[in-house]
Amino acid sequence: MQKKVVSFFKNHFNDLPADIFLSIVVVLVIVNVILRYFFNHTLSWAEEVSTNSFVWCTFIGAAACYRRKLLISIDFLMTTLPPLGKKILTLAIDIIVLMINVYLTYLSIIFCMNSTIKTTAIMGVPYIYINLSLAVSFALMTVYSVFFIVSDVRALKSREPAGELQWK
Repeated sequence: MQKKVVSFFKNHFNDLPADIFLSIVVVLVIVNVILRYFFNHTLSWAEEVSTNSFVWCTFIGAAACYRRKLLISIDFLMTTLPPLGKKILTLAIDIIVLMINVYLTYLSIIFCMNSTIKTTAIMGVPYIYINLSLAVSFALMTVYSVFFIVSDVRALKSREPAGELQWK
């Protein structure tokens, strides 16, 4: 049982926070619509919380999609290459993406540091808590990029298909 829980957590690490934030968005929007329609009243803070939750859902969801390699790509070149060429190109792409993710993580950390003073209009929450979603997302994508590169190097040495992420 414990092994199943650990396996579930490893496979759905990004999904759970993204699902929670999306649920917050949906519930708050529905509640606010009902309050507005039936009682001519709204929760002033609901729009701010739902918007900020949507930001977190978007960036954490992007990391989850990247982990599963579900982001959009153009695979025309991949289909024309022989198996070894696919493995080499996959490794090269993953190295480039790693460099981009490291740089974006760095920039997002600087962005977070610069947003400590500014607060939201209604609730007065520092923007660092909202902008932190960028740093978390790109840091996760950086970690996943490292795993992809390790997997790509293993695939070059063996007959494994390129780009498969193994969480062993």
